[in-house]
Amino acid sequence: MLTEPRFTTWARTMTEVIANRDFLTRRLREWTLLSTVAVPAPDRDAAPHQDRRST
Repeated sequence: MLTEPRFTTWARTMTEVIANRDFLTRRLREWTLLSTVAVPAPDRDAAPHQDRRST
């Protein structure tokens, strides 16, 4: 489910349900970060890579 489009909807729903539970909130934040890394975003691929070391 982490890499599926429905993850965002699920995460938003869970945020409301677990808002007062620190442990679960941290886990959801970690899963959201992992999902962001695991699923390539179209706009990330479209931007040319810039090597900041050469500036």
